[in-house]
Amino acid sequence: MRFEVFITNDNSKANDVFTHSCLLIENRDVFVNTASSMGFDVVKVPRKESEGYYLFIKDSFHNLYEIKEK
Repeated sequence: MRFEVFITNDNSKANDVFTHSCLLIENRDVFVNTASSMGFDVVKVPRKESEGYYLFIKDSFHNLYEIKEK
């Protein structure tokens, strides 16, 4: 397990609704489909100036996890 931690004096994002942890998954589509079929919320956030999106899963405690593929 690895954590990416940012230490900064910038408080502008302290109440950001997209504060989250990130999980690197071998097969993102399978993981997301399984989570979705179990009732977890899947959130797609469009990237600015790109056709891609950020992918998040929200658990029953409202924790938000960004899902990236290895």
